[in-house]
Amino acid sequence: MGRLAVWTLVGLCASACTSSGSDPGSGQGGSGGVGNPTGSGGTPPLSMDTNAAGGSGQDTPSQVPEAGAADGSVAAPVDAAPDATADLGTAAGCPGGVLLCDDFEKYAAPADLAPAWKATASGGATITVDATKAWKGTKALHIKGAAGTPSAVIVKEGAPLFPIPGNVMFGRVMLWLTGTPGGSYHWNSIQAAGVITATNQWGKYGWGGQFGKVLAGYTVRQNAAGSAIVDCSKPSAMAFPPQKWVCVEWAFDGTRNEMHMWFDGQLLADADIVGTGTRCVAGGDIGKPWAAPVFSNLTIGWQQYQASSGPLELWLDDLVVDKARVGCPAP
Repeated sequence: MGRLAVWTLVGLCASACTSSGSDPGSGQGGSGGVGNPTGSGGTPPLSMDTNAAGGSGQDTPSQVPEAGAADGSVAAPVDAAPDATADLGTAAGCPGGVLLCDDFEKYAAPADLAPAWKATASGGATITVDATKAWKGTKALHIKGAAGTPSAVIVKEGAPLFPIPGNVMFGRVMLWLTGTPGGSYHWNSIQAAGVITATNQWGKYGWGGQFGKVLAGYTVRQNAAGSAIVDCSKPSAMAFPPQKWVCVEWAFDGTRNEMHMWFDGQLLADADIVGTGTRCVAGGDIGKPWAAPVFSNLTIGWQQYQASSGPLELWLDDLVVDKARVGCPAP
């Protein structure tokens, strides 16, 4: 069993959130009452975005990639040997040739995450690499926080992972959430951001949730530190599964302005993004494409933008990123 070590860091998220519900650090807006939200459902949008270039404008995907396929049509070959980026935390049990793989087994303490990851925590949250719960092996990344605005993430940015070949990113992570804390706040667990080439603005794709339900979100800012000028989303009716290990897969497709998510291999169809979402803060950006940035970073964990009424605890394990869909690990 690995030794237990807790690393509490004062980070970026809390200072980026404002009382108005705008989320300049995350790209996700408030829990309602900001501007004049419009779109599907009767609940106000928490986070939304869109920019003005490209996109299909469709609400249903024409072709969603299958596991092990680059575009859903043919099986993608697995490289016989790891590629040049295989030093990014690759573990012995990882699929061959993937861009990034980390099972968190090699870290004796959270401080050991550097330089592989930039770890940041705020709002009283902690990041631990410990043996309290693991999908496989003995260790997992453990995030814990009290009621309020706990946020704790690990970030990968720049070379050698970025830029992703073709600007299309697939990933998967095993995730255990004890329970979604109560409240109308928005959070992100998986997000990727970068500069939108046509505008030089900062765009972000994010998967997270609001009111305990899964949510796809998109924001645009004049720069990485600015306030959101476009803030759009598409909510799912599905609550985030608690009290179990869940295989969470995602796709951020910067060539088609698409976002996809799978839970235990099943597509989350009601929040699937092909070109646009269904809600935007102030309403004026509905129908505009979610113009993807050139992805230059990846943020994994829990980033919360308004206050919750209960404690937070989750574990992450077996994280993989590649240029084609990876699929879930064997039990």
